[in-house]
Amino acid sequence: MPNLGAYGYPLPPNAPTRVAPAEWRSFRPFLAAGSYIFTVPLNVYQIMACATGGGGNGGNGSWDGDGSHWPGGPGGGGGWAQGIIDVTPGQQLTLTVGASPVGTSSVGTILTATGGGNRANSSSF
Repeated sequence: MPNLGAYGYPLPPNAPTRVAPAEWRSFRPFLAAGSYIFTVPLNVYQIMACATGGGGNGGNGSWDGDGSHWPGGPGGGGGWAQGIIDVTPGQQLTLTVGASPVGTSSVGTILTATGGGNRANSSSF
């Protein structure tokens, strides 16, 4: 039986002695909200994955009776996650790009970036 890695896939060649390459030569961005299946290409045993969660909505401002303005505030920023993942050629990873606002983005269950919180609307007295 082959030695299986942390996620049940065979370990890549020379796994204990490998380090990240000095240069990542290609990339593929997934920018539109949705779910995607990424199939690892031939001869690829490591990928660097980055995920950004959707930012939160800003709050609405308001005016009170004497003309004073209570400004709304910004929503929270989305989370960020990045990691180098051991993979095997042909392995399929489910990628999720979270919709803004507050959408969570992920690479399977390996990497997750949560969305930022919404800001409450301001109120006047």
